[in-house]
Amino acid sequence: MYGYEGDIYDALLEGFEPGMTVARLDPMLAAVRERMVLLLESLTVRDKRPDRSLLSRCYPIEKQMAFARDLARAVGFDFEAGRLEKCGHAFTEAIAIGDVRMTIRCVEDDPLASIYCLLHEVGHGLYEQGFVGDHESTPMAQAVSGCVHESQSRLWENMVGRSRAFWQFALPRFKTAFSRVADDIDLETIYQCATEVRPTLRRVGSDEVTYNLHIILRYELERDLLNARIQVADLPALWRERMTQYLGLIPPNDGVGVLQDVHWSMYDFGCFTTYALGNLYAGQIYQAMRRDLPDLDEQIARGEFLPLREWLRNKIHRHGMRYQAAELIEKVTGQPPASGPFLEYISKKYSKARATQDGSGRQIDASTID
Repeated sequence: MYGYEGDIYDALLEGFEPGMTVARLDPMLAAVRERMVLLLESLTVRDKRPDRSLLSRCYPIEKQMAFARDLARAVGFDFEAGRLEKCGHAFTEAIAIGDVRMTIRCVEDDPLASIYCLLHEVGHGLYEQGFVGDHESTPMAQAVSGCVHESQSRLWENMVGRSRAFWQFALPRFKTAFSRVADDIDLETIYQCATEVRPTLRRVGSDEVTYNLHIILRYELERDLLNARIQVADLPALWRERMTQYLGLIPPNDGVGVLQDVHWSMYDFGCFTTYALGNLYAGQIYQAMRRDLPDLDEQIARGEFLPLREWLRNKIHRHGMRYQAAELIEKVTGQPPASGPFLEYISKKYSKARATQDGSGRQIDASTID
């Protein structure tokens, strides 16, 4: 009914990323899939998982929320124009430029969960606070696309928040916020925990290396389903097959397999691409940012986040919907949307990472995994 010129799936992409097509998307995601599967296979030495026991103690929810607010304020979120609360499912909602509301989920025995949830939502929140006030209620005060919005959250969550420089800044604050509980945590331990690569059955909470493989699996099935190359009845078996092929896991049932996401039951086809493209855009933006801010690591380690926030505000946020996403990315980075910068970033970061899988081989019986 909407209409399309190339692939029928293009009509769905248009709703989430105007101008994007299957012909442009397939080569980018295929490159990511190939590289990430190979990288994951190289991280398979069993005895090098980080010791997470120090982060499995009791970290009171109230203190986690206080630390989250302190962290949000430190990276530039304006609490005169927004607020942060806890919720069962994290989200950010912008009522107006001056009223941006974030929620995060806290787990008592996993403080990193709330920290990375916070940084993810802060990326969304800073985008919404970064529009020009005079543009309120116009397209110039709206995000250009879900993919660009996701690029902001993934950049803050992963590229900034999972860096060693970030923990040089954050660890002293963390130890102060959780005195006695966190006194014996050192920089190397918390950094290794923050960058652990461990395949999981569930998309939510998966690490940087495996996250896109979850998305690509879903995208491929959606695309083939709409093109009538597969049928709905084929989905459970195909899910298990590709989960094993891409991540080395065998779902023990469909509840943690093909039925785990709400998107398909809500007819929300096409949205998964925003997560993958958001990561690729973040890779390009991060590369351009590091080029313009050569001392970025030193700034982050000192807790100087204003240059980073203002760079994003000037290059991306203030433009609203002036440009389509692909045009904006090219203006900011000097090249059209591409997978190369993300793959360069992720490969360099994790090529020396610890092994995170069972050393006996790629295929693991997921019924034995949490």
